[in-house]
Amino acid sequence: MKKHPIDKLVAYSLKGGFPQFVFIVDIFLGAIALTYTPREEGPQIVVPMIDVWVDVPNLSARQVERQVTVLLEKLLKQVPCIEHIYSA
Repeated sequence: MKKHPIDKLVAYSLKGGFPQFVFIVDIFLGAIALTYTPREEGPQIVVPMIDVWVDVPNLSARQVERQVTVLLEKLLKQVPCIEHIYSA
């Protein structure tokens, strides 16, 4: 009885030849991909953001928080599409 090609392939893979072949090809293709993939240290990612600086002389940090920061955050939260607000 003649063996089917699939049977030959299964027998070959069970002997260990096919997985070794796939491993070597994967290492080779991975090295090629790593060599030709463009990279840069500082990718140009656009992050929509705005910084708001408020200078209030002669007030303590607690007073600035109460009289400026809290009120300004409430106003900025009313602007559509704003997801996060951070204060420092």
